[in-house]
Amino acid sequence: ITCPGPHARERRIDADRAGTLYIAANTTSNNLASTVDAFQRVPGSTRDLLLARVSSAFDLASLGYFGGGGAESAGDLRVSNNGLLYLAGATGSANLPTTSNAFQTNAGGDSDAFLAVFNTTSWSSAYLTYWGGGEADAGQSVAIESDSSAILAGLNGATGGFAARFTGLVTTRALGAIRNAASLTEGTVAPASLAVIEGEGFGPLANLSIR
Repeated sequence: ITCPGPHARERRIDADRAGTLYIAANTTSNNLASTVDAFQRVPGSTRDLLLARVSSAFDLASLGYFGGGGAESAGDLRVSNNGLLYLAGATGSANLPTTSNAFQTNAGGDSDAFLAVFNTTSWSSAYLTYWGGGEADAGQSVAIESDSSAILAGLNGATGGFAARFTGLVTTRALGAIRNAASLTEGTVAPASLAVIEGEGFGPLANLSIR
């Protein structure tokens, strides 16, 4: 699959049970042919995310932007079985349209992690929050639990790494401490073991999935 736009890169892709593909990618293009159902039809800055939906027949069904006045980058994208799309990444924007139930409605520093949850059929946002303090933070992986709660993991400039559960997409809970971030990269992750992580940073958690 070729993402639209000459500068689209760092793609994140997932599919639903019907075979529809959902794509998030970094883009510097300012002239994407966005569709009427897009979350955002025009770019917010010179570096945003593109969000696309591609049918099982590989027809482009939906295309738009996600981003504010700063730069965004895609970390992870997951689609749940009940029609929700979970997007994690990093943002330098102070004006993302966070939802009223967000854990953190304002940016904490020059670069923060974010977690966004969209309806896959309309791109309306069910949840959008910042996660971050004064250091540089980045969301790199998201996992979905059976009750639609989300686990966000990523890099933190102060402690190296973090993981937090968003229960009911309203608040987060700390569930203990893990000092060895590498322990999150293999096998099944027990939800009760997740918390803010102290230790070295880590990359995308390919096996962090609790569906």
